[in-house]
Amino acid sequence: MIGLTWWCAIVAQPSLAQNDSQSVGDLGSNYASLRPEQRRLIDDWFQRFSEVVKKPVKPAEGYENLPLSVKTTFHAVTHALLMIKLTNDSGKSIAGRPWS
Repeated sequence: MIGLTWWCAIVAQPSLAQNDSQSVGDLGSNYASLRPEQRRLIDDWFQRFSEVVKKPVKPAEGYENLPLSVKTTFHAVTHALLMIKLTNDSGKSIAGRPWS
């Protein structure tokens, strides 16, 4: 719930988000640069968020209002999960891609 509260504050008050003009290339700096799997996660999250706050929030608009640090962290974590194969001690796969 802490995460939800924090995200609610950022989306509800875009002024709380960093207004950083630094460019990070395509590292998740904007919604259009996200991979389809990443977009599905963002779309789902903002759909559920909209239900909680009883106010529609467009995924692209909400994502654009997030602090740069949140966007780059989201990109880094999801990119790593897309690229890594998780295995147990015997080398057997232990995870699929839950957003596929």
